[in-house]
Amino acid sequence: VTVADLQAGGNAIQPIFEGSWFWGIVWLVLAVVGVVVQIRANRTYVFTRDMYVEGWG
Repeated sequence: VTVADLQAGGNAIQPIFEGSWFWGIVWLVLAVVGVVVQIRANRTYVFTRDMYVEGWG
């Protein structure tokens, strides 16, 4: 995959899928893992008023 392929393809994923299904599957697995990590991290995060005042006050 070259930069020219990425620019001509219209998106960053299309040339990867066309070049090799293996890398497409790897990309999908990484995307799913990223979503799961974000959801789990947000469930355990506690936002308090003190934190808001500290960050924005």
